[in-house]
Amino acid sequence: IEETKDQEKAEDKVGTFMEGPYEAKDVSKILKTEKWVPIKRFPVLQNNKLRPCDDGAQSGLNSTTSRKEKLVCSSVDHIAALIRMWRFLMPQEEIGGWALDEKKAYRQIPILPSHRKYAVVAVVDPKSGRYKYFLMNSHSFGFTSAVYNYNRRPLSLQYILVKIFRVPTDFYFDDRFGFEPRGSIRSSFDTTKKVYQILGVLAEDSKAQGPEKNFDEPEILGVLFDLKEMMIRIK
Repeated sequence: IEETKDQEKAEDKVGTFMEGPYEAKDVSKILKTEKWVPIKRFPVLQNNKLRPCDDGAQSGLNSTTSRKEKLVCSSVDHIAALIRMWRFLMPQEEIGGWALDEKKAYRQIPILPSHRKYAVVAVVDPKSGRYKYFLMNSHSFGFTSAVYNYNRRPLSLQYILVKIFRVPTDFYFDDRFGFEPRGSIRSSFDTTKKVYQILGVLAEDSKAQGPEKNFDEPEILGVLFDLKEMMIRIK
């Protein structure tokens, strides 16, 4: 757990997602108020990796969040329907797939400076046993607001990529993907990466599935789409 915290802290500081560690008095001085709410951070084991989660429920933060919109994103059913449509429209063409995954997706979405007093993360210093505090500059895994505020960006990207660049793509939160005839996969993949770069969206290159990698069997949403046998395989 300590190693994971150290790694997370180093990555956060590089990306300016988080600032600290601070003592309580330093937090009050930076925020210019003593009315700030600490949030407990705890580890969640996910895919053999400890993922830091900030408890927005226990702190009361999530109960103050209002939601006036519905989440819009794709699903395995939508992907299957898209593949079937391609087969119907162009039965002679071989279909391939590509995928991009954003890096620390929620962390790329900033919070209002006036809201930072509700996003102070508290952790126990393993050396001194005392609480140390970090100030979040962006949304965190554990905030209800992060889900809704983040999802507006891939929805906007969807409009740009489909309406302007004519890329047949869809998304599920930070997972961006596309299925189409193999001859145009390279163009769609490169165009999407370039749009990401122009707009400042950070992508996880190590997780990319593109023209040279897994285009016959892309894994999306934890599901393997076997485009040779036209089968959906649960891993």
